Amino acid sequence: MPAIVTYDAMSTPYPDPSQSATYARMSQLNVDGERIDEQITITDTYAAAHELTIVERFVDNGASAWREGVQRPGFDALMVAIRAGKVRTVLVWRESRITRDVGVGDLFEKAMKAAGARLISTDGKTSTVYDFTRSADCGNWRSAVAQSTGDSDLKSENVRAARRRKEERAEYMGGPVGFGWRSEYRRNGSKWSIRWLVVPEEAQELRRIAEEVRKGTAVNAICRDLHAKGITTNEGKPIVPTTLRGYLRHPRIAGLFATGGTTRAWVTDGRMMTNMDPILTVDEWGKTVKALDVISGRHRSTGTRVRHLWAGFISCHKCAGKFIRGTTRRGEQDEFSSWRHKAGRGSDYSDCDLWFSFSATPLEALLEDLVSAYLARHPWTRSDSASAVEDLRRERLTVLADLDGADTQLEAGEISPRTHTVITRQLESRITDIDQQIEAGTRATVQLDPADAVRAWGSDDLKARRRVLSAILDTVAAYPDPNTSDLRRISPKDRAPYRDRLDVRWLHQE
Repeated sequence: MPAIVTYDAMSTPYPDPSQSATYARMSQLNVDGERIDEQITITDTYAAAHELTIVERFVDNGASAWREGVQRPGFDALMVAIRAGKVRTVLVWRESRITRDVGVGDLFEKAMKAAGARLISTDGKTSTVYDFTRSADCGNWRSAVAQSTGDSDLKSENVRAARRRKEERAEYMGGPVGFGWRSEYRRNGSKWSIRWLVVPEEAQELRRIAEEVRKGTAVNAICRDLHAKGITTNEGKPIVPTTLRGYLRHPRIAGLFATGGTTRAWVTDGRMMTNMDPILTVDEWGKTVKALDVISGRHRSTGTRVRHLWAGFISCHKCAGKFIRGTTRRGEQDEFSSWRHKAGRGSDYSDCDLWFSFSATPLEALLEDLVSAYLARHPWTRSDSASAVEDLRRERLTVLADLDGADTQLEAGEISPRTHTVITRQLESRITDIDQQIEAGTRATVQLDPADAVRAWGSDDLKARRRVLSAILDTVAAYPDPNTSDLRRISPKDRAPYRDRLDVRWLHQE
């Protein structure tokens, strides 16, 4: 079988205009290429039986022909070859491999008609020839495209209907669980159903991890322990902090039915899933999530490896890169230490050209004064935070219903696909905004008793003090000195030069 090559529109034209090209496509990425190879084998067999010479192959693996905005390099190259007059016959396994969109079907028809070309669709048993120089075949082609489009719409509707049935029955919506369960298929008459059963050893490990989190152990430390024990996900991948937080935050660990996702807020109505057994109780899960909100921020840890109170809280205003505390020369005393930001790639993957520092002692003294004053005012104990979060969650459900309504209108022909795309993007953008507000509001509702917070802040316990910071402080955005060099020595008592260079961002703004 000839190798699959990339077509170059500027290459030498095919020597014989009757020579053929094939096109194969899979909507879902086919890693081993077996399904693509099956299509190529079928078209090769047909070509050999009908004395056609295949001189070029075009392939798109993992590219939908129905969804808008999907790039198909192989199809684009095929269209270039057709318009250049270098293709007279195109072989495919099914008409749907070319497109499942009426608009694209029209463009393909025009290109083939202008080139005087033909399309041959074959599944190895039967074949259909579309000669685009004949009006009847052009009409047959339009009917085939309409049928492919209808099949895709029906398939999409069946998927949505199956999802709605799962929601009504409070069944797990699917997807890899990674750790803690195994799936078992059961037959009920002529239908098959899936049941997620708890793996005792993995469930015991998850319960132990949840208990450690509730005690205040850092997620990073737990992941290092799992790595040392050789414990991995069901796919054999190491369990990293992001993965572990996802396991513990997902309502399924408590057996609760939920919609949403890890990149968006999970929404649950309190129903227990009917096809998935719980590992934690609902109360244990709730306490674990609250503990994660305190100890598992994106930029700080309360583990014993954290040596400095402000580690992870001070960041560059431009790239959000975290400052590192160190000494100017080896062996220097603490009064010569500094918080430094180096030029390079920041946490948001953007290049940062800033390189500046702060003398540690005056900076830390200033920040401690700011936090103490903030705690004394107690503005972060507002009672309306929880109700605001509930309002946002109700609004989120309304927006999700609007999304389903837009799909229904599209299927009924009440709105065009373009209007549907615009509406969907607007609603999804609103969902993203709501999720961010829910996340901020949830952190704000993790309250500490004011007296306990002041007492913990005044203690020498590093973990207790950082826990207070995690409950009230988002980040301290730092700016370089626009007038003088940052390398100059600042007196520990001289805190004023630094105040204008800091933007202290509280989790609950005053």
